[in-house]
Amino acid sequence: MKKGMQILFVCIFPLLTSCMNMYAPVERVNSLTSYETTFYPEVAVQSTVNLGDTMMMQGKGWYVDCIVPDFEYTESNRSFLLTVKKGVKICGEKEGDNYFTTSYDPFGGRGVNPPLWSVTNVGNNMAQWCAGAIVAYCHKRSITDHKIVKEFRQAKDTFQQSIEYMGRSGDVLKFIYVEFNENMARAAFNRNFQVDLKEGKTVNYKGAEIEIIEADNVQVTYVIKKYFGGAR
Repeated sequence: MKKGMQILFVCIFPLLTSCMNMYAPVERVNSLTSYETTFYPEVAVQSTVNLGDTMMMQGKGWYVDCIVPDFEYTESNRSFLLTVKKGVKICGEKEGDNYFTTSYDPFGGRGVNPPLWSVTNVGNNMAQWCAGAIVAYCHKRSITDHKIVKEFRQAKDTFQQSIEYMGRSGDVLKFIYVEFNENMARAAFNRNFQVDLKEGKTVNYKGAEIEIIEADNVQVTYVIKKYFGGAR
């Protein structure tokens, strides 16, 4: 009779409750995606963005959850190297997803594909981070060690419009209007424009209406009144 394979658990960093754990990963949540016309941010809600950020966006697509770690993490032995980079966003496929794909190799060139971390709330203000899709390596840490932000994904063969904040010079605010199709900017349809605050605090462009609350050369606070074409 063949003996069953034994699983070895090796605790490496006790303070982080860190263990190498050969296990079947948790079930992926909300892996299917659908899309509709999306407006960001909501109308009549005060928002603040930094220089170079998108102030408003209108298009067909969906939002995904992205995790931004507030920690650096490295764990290694002879057979593997696991990495989490502080401040480097890792994103899922949809809102509510618990698997997040990195833009870097978190396995130290060990050929594990895709480069995923699953992150799940396991209670007592702790989150379990598990690397890999079939055989995973896990450790637990405080849920306050990361934050979740939203990121837009454009549906294929669809049209998207946005306005980005480009800063302030005296009383003049500068913006850029951008059109995208299939995530590619249409250069011929990008336009720089500006608004003189001495003439009013409302931005009107292509039917969009934005009320400026305050602005400097670092960030702008504003409220969306209408979207492109007067939508909403």
